[in-house]
Amino acid sequence: MLALRKGLGCSCIRSYELPESVKSAATAPKPLSLKPVSYAWQALVRDISGLGDRSAYGLPNETGVLLVNVPAFSPAAKARLQKDDVIVACHDKPVRTVADLLQHRDQAAGNNLSITSISNQNQMTVII
Repeated sequence: MLALRKGLGCSCIRSYELPESVKSAATAPKPLSLKPVSYAWQALVRDISGLGDRSAYGLPNETGVLLVNVPAFSPAAKARLQKDDVIVACHDKPVRTVADLLQHRDQAAGNNLSITSISNQNQMTVII
């Protein structure tokens, strides 16, 4: 930090150093709050977390699995699932987390799976 000091016909520039605690606090990187993600039917998914997600996706509670990214020709896209859909049930059993979804998917291995999702505050059921 620089300061200009004037006095009796002379101007001086004096530099002042910030204390280390202030320097390190100002330049320290902020931790990222990344939410864990996984894949289901080639779509990137993550758990719904908190009131922000509940409000943003028009959900009745703070549970479910958000489709973060759905590639165009993936099995999820072929089943009409889209980005920002929230999976809330499989075979009429609640899906609260990604772990629940993956468990249902693995149990169905090779068989059709009925998935209930919420998209733009509308509930729909698809077969994948």
